Amino acid sequence: MDTLLVNGDHFTDNRGIPVKIFGERELIQRALLRLTIKKGSFEHDPALGSELYKLRDIKGGNLERAAMSYVQEALLGMPEIIVTGVKITWRGADVLQLNVSLEIFENQYQLEVDVT
Repeated sequence: MDTLLVNGDHFTDNRGIPVKIFGERELIQRALLRLTIKKGSFEHDPALGSELYKLRDIKGGNLERAAMSYVQEALLGMPEIIVTGVKITWRGADVLQLNVSLEIFENQYQLEVDVT
């Protein structure tokens, strides 16, 4: 069980109580956190996060392969999740958008992650 995060804050019900999430929704939120947090930046768990920020320095045709590797590494501690693909598009001149395909308990999901 976890609490729902929206725009980085705990989402609350009409009584001001944080909304709890479970199951696949919880796993998706945890995966998004692992993908968007810069690895090494969380003081309480330096291994948490991803190295997706390094993608901006990669040249040539290895970008998608590197992205897949960074995504798999970030989600390594979540055995319920299988990464089935990563596609990259540029949004403007300085934002990489990753479309990450996941399988969780035989259900397919798409996550969008921006790398700036």
